[in-house]
Amino acid sequence: MTADVSLTLSQAMQLALDRFNIGDWIKAEQLARFVLDSDERHFGALSLLGILAAQTHRLEEAACLLSHAAATRPADAYAHNNYGNILNELRRFEEALESYERAVQIKPDYAEAYYNRGSALVELMRFEEAVDSYSRALQVMPRYAEAHNNCGNAFRALNRLDEALESFAQALKINPELAEAHNNQGRTLHELKRFEEALDCFASALRINAVFAEAYCNRADTLLEIKRFDEALESYDRALQIKPDFAEACNNRGNALRSLNRLEEACASYADALKIRQTFSEAHNNRGAALLELDRAPEALTSIARAIEIRPDFAEAYNNRGAALHELRRFEEALESFECALNVKPTFSEAWNNRGNTLRNLGRLDQALDSYARAIELDPGYAEAHSNRGDALREAQHLEEALNSILCALRLNPRLAESHNNLGATLQDLNRFEEALNSYGRALKIKPDFAKVLINRGGLLLEQGQIEAALSD
Repeated sequence: MTADVSLTLSQAMQLALDRFNIGDWIKAEQLARFVLDSDERHFGALSLLGILAAQTHRLEEAACLLSHAAATRPADAYAHNNYGNILNELRRFEEALESYERAVQIKPDYAEAYYNRGSALVELMRFEEAVDSYSRALQVMPRYAEAHNNCGNAFRALNRLDEALESFAQALKINPELAEAHNNQGRTLHELKRFEEALDCFASALRINAVFAEAYCNRADTLLEIKRFDEALESYDRALQIKPDFAEACNNRGNALRSLNRLEEACASYADALKIRQTFSEAHNNRGAALLELDRAPEALTSIARAIEIRPDFAEAYNNRGAALHELRRFEEALESFECALNVKPTFSEAWNNRGNTLRNLGRLDQALDSYARAIELDPGYAEAHSNRGDALREAQHLEEALNSILCALRLNPRLAESHNNLGATLQDLNRFEEALNSYGRALKIKPDFAKVLINRGGLLLEQGQIEAALSD
């Protein structure tokens, strides 16, 4: 269908707008193109065609049309704002920022342009400036719920969590049905370790929007944190039913499966995440960690190396690479990898602990003890570090000090089989044989196939002349 050539440009443009408003986009575009063919600088036709191109995902075309519209009317704030929105969609954030700046210079009370400017600044990780931009929007329009919500997100990125919560509360006071604000409030409460309150927020978000994939994923993250693994897995699955290309949900689902010791399934879930986003460094790293738990250290190294290639400052990946190299008994390389992790993140207690384990294997016991001490200084509740320090002290023949360190580990985590084994070995060195046998027994109740404990207990039983019992081990 073509436009009626008897129409004036004004009539054709009005018909185009009418057709656009009732959803007849094909006819609207035909009419607008008729106008533009007659007047290539027609602001209305350029603007409408730009909007239609954007809404049909022809973003480069939309950018070209809206750029021409803004050039046609350089004093029109709305034209600059619309052009900025398309540039934002194209991830051309610096250019988008320039367009929003022009819009607010022309119209200083343009709340929406300040809001959009804030969103571009967030994408550029200029969070302080984003807070200022959202605040300017709120000075103009105090009841702008979305601006309160996004300002909260910027505060959250700055780790100003109490201010973030206040912003989300303001958004919800204005619009209690703003699902995004409930979701973001939940994410902030999660970071504050107020997990049950976070779950209530996600429930509110999902009551309002039952197909809110991000809220299901965030809910699952919180359930995972409080060790409700099966519920977490169910929530990740729901997120992926709604949004099958949700890479973060695939990755975090893998973490839930790892926590349930379903390691092959975890690897498959990480692989799904990587099919969606090949440069997802966390998924490469997590897949490597799962492969390491499956005793597939060479494959783990390949996966972790890819994570580091994508993100050279990834401390957790260096730590996991060190663990894989340790398993392969490549101790010098493992030590170097733990050092890399600590160069990136000096407060990484797990890397300090793992560094200590590798130093012990290299026979550098004093340095190992210093490394364990640093891990404990950073995280006094780190049971594994207390246990490893205790076993190193036993090796150095500081037996009473070793005993105290291992008992501290068991107070922190009574289910740590390695600590019961280390306690048994220390008690054995102290000639407290019955207590040692009891400790080995407790280790085996937790982990019946723990080879090191079976060897230690068997050796002690032989020393005690209990040959038949020793042979059964």
